[in-house]
Amino acid sequence: MSQVKNGKAFEYALVLEISRLTRSKITDNTAAQIAKDYYNSISGDNRKHFDRAADEASVFLECHDDRFDKSHLITLQSDSKGKDGDVRDIIVSINDRNEIGISAKHNHQAVKHSRLSDKIDFGKDWCNYPVSNNYWKSVKPIFSDLRQRKEKSELFKNIPNKDSTIYLPVLSAFEDELRVLCEDFGRNFIKCLFQYLTRRHDFYKVVCGKKSVNVQSVNIGGTLEWGKRWKIPSRIEQIKRKIESKNTLLITFEGGWQLSFRLHSASSRVEPSLKFDIQFVGMSQSVTRHEIPLR
Repeated sequence: MSQVKNGKAFEYALVLEISRLTRSKITDNTAAQIAKDYYNSISGDNRKHFDRAADEASVFLECHDDRFDKSHLITLQSDSKGKDGDVRDIIVSINDRNEIGISAKHNHQAVKHSRLSDKIDFGKDWCNYPVSNNYWKSVKPIFSDLRQRKEKSELFKNIPNKDSTIYLPVLSAFEDELRVLCEDFGRNFIKCLFQYLTRRHDFYKVVCGKKSVNVQSVNIGGTLEWGKRWKIPSRIEQIKRKIESKNTLLITFEGGWQLSFRLHSASSRVEPSLKFDIQFVGMSQSVTRHEIPLR
């Protein structure tokens, strides 16, 4: 809960600073009210820290993207947008057709939280390439077992040998199917996969840490004024399991991109699904980013 609370509070701090700098109106919606309540509930020291980080990031962005000076409305998006693949927390509206997206994070670098289950076709949902029958045969017995455990209201932590009986076989099935999809559909699938993992919209990512705030340009489509346009890889160099891990897969794309896929339970109580925590562990040197110390 503290991660959610701090994340929402920082979102609101950033909205306030951008509004102050650009004299833009803040949309009065449910998402804004929730973030405002979290912002007002945190300690004075934390609020001061978030305000400082938000001020530094806002000034930097305004100086490097002239469109901020033309903004008229700032909107906080609901969490449901993330389920649709839009992870922008903040939308700065320039006009009816032009906007700037911002993803605000507090000590958090995850790029995606995708689920697996016996009803989720990740190949089709992610890239419109359905998975094979072999994949379903591998994972359905495991998720069926989880569904039965859910009916008994079991806790995930009480499942014996869950690393070997749940995480590893599901991860192995995912890895095998990923290799099949790469082999069958080649660069089209790989490019689609990378774009799915890195979002469908261009945006600025702002991460507030303890001693600095980091600004990164996620410029896949080339619509941002600051930051080099990303080159989408069309080849995967390596897929391997993390050393001494039964729940984490590492995928290395050409160009220096590497992402980790850590499989974990979605809640303390057993659910018939598992969730990936997907993060960058290696990025291309061409990615534009800037770190601002917080003194």
